[in-house]
Amino acid sequence: FQTFGQYFLYYLGVSKASGVSSAVITGTGAFISLLMAVYVFRYEQMTSRKAAGCLAGFAGILVMNGAALFQSDVACGGGELLILISQVFSAVSAAFIKKFTQSQSAVMLSGWQFAAGGLALAASGLLAGGSIPAGSLSGWAVILYLAFVSAAAYTLWGLLLREYPLSRVGIYNCLIPVAGVFWSAALLQETAQAFSPRTLAAMGLVVFGVWLVNRPAPSGNPGQKE
Repeated sequence: FQTFGQYFLYYLGVSKASGVSSAVITGTGAFISLLMAVYVFRYEQMTSRKAAGCLAGFAGILVMNGAALFQSDVACGGGELLILISQVFSAVSAAFIKKFTQSQSAVMLSGWQFAAGGLALAASGLLAGGSIPAGSLSGWAVILYLAFVSAAAYTLWGLLLREYPLSRVGIYNCLIPVAGVFWSAALLQETAQAFSPRTLAAMGLVVFGVWLVNRPAPSGNPGQKE
């Protein structure tokens, strides 16, 4: 679900969809994870605070990308659908990580699922006629760095899901497209976009959403399952 299903569908999708629509659809992941945790796996209960927080985070992504999305003349098609399905796979994988890390090591679980999923991805790519071209030493260094980033990020993801409710962890995914703009400013000198009123408003909405989901429950509801 996590490595094979999510990555397989996501990268096929982004190859056919615009970057803006990809960012907006990816922003639905936090809400899909909440719905999965509440209504499928029943790890926690739905509250107005959690729902409002996820909607605020998604609203932030829309504020940052919505204008370009509506101005685009690219019709919603197969690529966008694949990205949406990949978010469902991601939500299911997060729920399974939450379940299995209660009795298994999050680090070992992450390593084994990356190994198995990576082999499945490589095998499917080779069967479909793909190949790995000979690259430079610096190119392979970048690949190793990206592999490390993925492994470290998902290991931390597993450790957090073991300790905290899925909704409280998943809402931080809304920060990804917003953080990407600021990294673009730092690395690509795209400061005009990073500090535009639209981007700052988007960041405010996302931060508000994270705060809503993670703030303590009212003391008057001690029995509420978080």
